[in-house]
Amino acid sequence: MPMTRIPFSLAAILSFLTLDVAASAQFTAQQINGFRQSVVRVDATGCSLVPGGNLVGSGFLWKQRNWVVTALHVVNGCSGVSVYSDIALDSSTAHVTKILLADDLALLILDKAIQGTSVLASAKDAPQNTQDLLLVGFPGDSSGSTGKTVRRQFSGSTLSQIASYTDRQELAQSKSPSLSATVIFLQGTLEHGHSGGPIFDNAGDVVAVADGGLKHGTTEDSWAIPSEDIASLLTSQDPLSNMAQQRSSLLFAATPLNDSGPAVVCGGGTFRHIKTIDYADVVATADDPHGLQQLASVSSISPTKFSFEVYQDSATGASVVLPGGEALSAQDSICYAKSSGGGVIIRASVVSAASDPTGQTAGLAFETQVQGLTQGGWVYAQAFSYPQALPVLGGGVAWRKDWVHYVFQPGVGQTFDGQQFETLALRSNTLLGVAAMNSKWTPVVVQTQQACLVNSNVSPFCGEAIQDYKDWIESVLAVHLSNLAGF
Repeated sequence: MPMTRIPFSLAAILSFLTLDVAASAQFTAQQINGFRQSVVRVDATGCSLVPGGNLVGSGFLWKQRNWVVTALHVVNGCSGVSVYSDIALDSSTAHVTKILLADDLALLILDKAIQGTSVLASAKDAPQNTQDLLLVGFPGDSSGSTGKTVRRQFSGSTLSQIASYTDRQELAQSKSPSLSATVIFLQGTLEHGHSGGPIFDNAGDVVAVADGGLKHGTTEDSWAIPSEDIASLLTSQDPLSNMAQQRSSLLFAATPLNDSGPAVVCGGGTFRHIKTIDYADVVATADDPHGLQQLASVSSISPTKFSFEVYQDSATGASVVLPGGEALSAQDSICYAKSSGGGVIIRASVVSAASDPTGQTAGLAFETQVQGLTQGGWVYAQAFSYPQALPVLGGGVAWRKDWVHYVFQPGVGQTFDGQQFETLALRSNTLLGVAAMNSKWTPVVVQTQQACLVNSNVSPFCGEAIQDYKDWIESVLAVHLSNLAGF
C-alpha cells in the first residue's frame, strides 16, 4: 500500500457511481397499517442448523387465508413452526408444504386461518430505478411489525457477481440460494428477522421477498428474491427432503439478535450492537484485506486473538467497529468510545452528503471536528494512507488516512505527541467518518513500548506501555474495518 499525498477530492472516482434518481414514493401510515394486516412473524423451534435451535423471520399471507410465503432458511431444519399476526393478536401452528430451493423460498400451510388478517394477491416486477420501496416485517425478533424504506441498487443481478470467493464456495455447496438465481440487491440493510418479509411498491403490489445478506467484513450486502419467483414456488416440485441441502451461514437475516442491546443515538445515526466478530472471521472479507493485513503485519502484536464489536445504523448501513469489549456511547453530537487503557479514543459520525457528491466538504468537516486540522501541527503520514479512494464491493468508496501531530520543544526540536488513523466512507448520499486518536504517544512512550515488547521486565511501566500499544493497534484495525459496505 505505497502512498502519496493527494488533494481530498473524489470527483473522478465517483463518476461511475452516479445513481438513477427517481421520485420518492411516499408511504402513508394508513398504507403501512394496511400492509401489516397481511404480514406475520414466523417462529421456528428445534432448528438443527443454528445455536440455540430457534429462528425468527417474517412472512406474508398469499392467495389463500392459510398460505404463508417466507424464506426457506427461516424454517429449514426446524421441528416446529408457528406464525403470529400482531394485528389480529393471534397465531397458528404451520408446516412446510412447498419449497423452491434455488430461490430460498418456502410455502407454509397454517393449521387454522387467523381471523382479522388480509390476503395479498398482487405482484409485479420491481421497478428499474431507485424509487422508495417498503419492506414490512418483524426486525430484531420484535413482537410488532414495522415498515422500512429500501431501494434497489444495481451492482449485479446474481449472487455470483458480488460474492467473495469464500462466499461462492459456501453457497455452491449449499445450493440455496443458487449463485445463478436472479436477485435484487438493496440499498438499505436488512435486519435480523426481516427474512421472508414482503417488499411493496407505492401501489401496494409485492415486488420482492426480503432474503439475506453476504458478510463483507463487518457489514452485509442485502438482497431480495423477485416477486415472479413466488409463482414458481407455488408450482415447485422440489422434494421437501432437499431442504437438508441448505446449510449456508450467510443467510443472516433470520437469526435473532441476542446481544443487540439498547439503541445508541449519536453522530447522526441510531446504532445497535449487532455482533462480536473475531479477526480471523473478518480478515478475508474486509473491503481491503491487503491493507488490513499490511497494518497488522507492521505491529509487534499478532491480531489473531483480537475481537471486534460491530455497531450498525440500520437506516444507512453505517458500521462502526470497536475493539472487543468497548462500547459505543454519545458525546455531544458525536459517537465515542474509549480504550481500556484510556489512551485511545474512537469517534464516529454519519452525515448527509446529498449536496456534496465527492464527500469533500463532509469529510473535511468531520476531520476538523474530531482532530482540529485547522489548528496546525498535523502531518499527513503517507506510509499508511490511501493514495486514492478504494471502490467497495456493492457500490461506494472508502479511503483511509494516517496523521501524526508534532510540537516544538526547545532544545529538542519537533517531536510528535499524537497520532490519528481514520476511515472515510462514501456511498450514495451518506458519508461515514470514524477516527482513532492516540493522545499518549511521545518519543519516550514509544521507546518504552518497543523495549517492553522485546523484554517485558525492562521497565516497571511495561504493563501499561504494552496495554497502550495493544489498544492502539486494535483500534487502528477496528477503524479500518468500519465501513458503509452494507448499504
